[in-house]
Amino acid sequence: MPSEREQMIEILTMLSGYAKEYWEKQTDEKLEQEYQERLNK
Repeated sequence: MPSEREQMIEILTMLSGYAKEYWEKQTDEKLEQEYQERLNK
């Protein structure tokens, strides 16, 4: 049975992984949008 501290670390690691993926996805979409706008000028 993992200690409470170990569980917290595990949860935080998981969340930061999700946050990173989400952030990268948002950033990619934003860059894609800017790129399209430049092409259309």
